[in-house]
Amino acid sequence: MFGRRRRRRTRRESAGWLGRYVPDGASTREWSRCRVLDVSAGGAGLELLGARADVGDRVVVDLQLVRTNTARITLTGEVRHTTPVAAGVRVGVRFVDVGELEQALLARLVARQKYERRHPGVVRPFARAD
Repeated sequence: MFGRRRRRRTRRESAGWLGRYVPDGASTREWSRCRVLDVSAGGAGLELLGARADVGDRVVVDLQLVRTNTARITLTGEVRHTTPVAAGVRVGVRFVDVGELEQALLARLVARQKYERRHPGVVRPFARAD
């Protein structure tokens, strides 16, 4: 690993929750399930449990912002690498075409994951932006 250049611009935070995705440009919006393994401001590691995606493909990823199904963020990601796993395929996606609002929500999501990693078992609600 000493000869490898570091590619990540932001730190990944472990996740471990379920999300959903659909290939970008699909004729129908039939969502497939995925496991969100880690997340950062620049992308995510996903275990795809349904429709296949290859390097260079774009997928639309729907992430929960809180532990309920009511608050979500939908982002487009470009598949950068794939690895076969028992349940499907693990992919690394780089988020693309992220607007300011989505970037702010994603930053809050990553901050929450960081907090939960440092304080296991303590649930901290999102801070209100008044």
